[in-house]
Amino acid sequence: SCQNHAKKKNNTGVAFKRESENPNTPAYSGPIMVDGKKLEVYIWPATDRDGIRYLDLSFEPRSEK
Repeated sequence: SCQNHAKKKNNTGVAFKRESENPNTPAYSGPIMVDGKKLEVYIWPATDRDGIRYLDLSFEPRSEK
């Protein structure tokens, strides 16, 4: 499955679209693996003062379930 992707290949990951009306909730999130460490990526679309659109990313250690 796609969610197992980050477990299989180092320095890769996936992000899935999340449905929420809350602007504090990331638009996308998913598992990644960087240098052998399992992380979760959170992604928000954003716009700077000049109107340039970009993606704001946050990374956290992935909890084992």
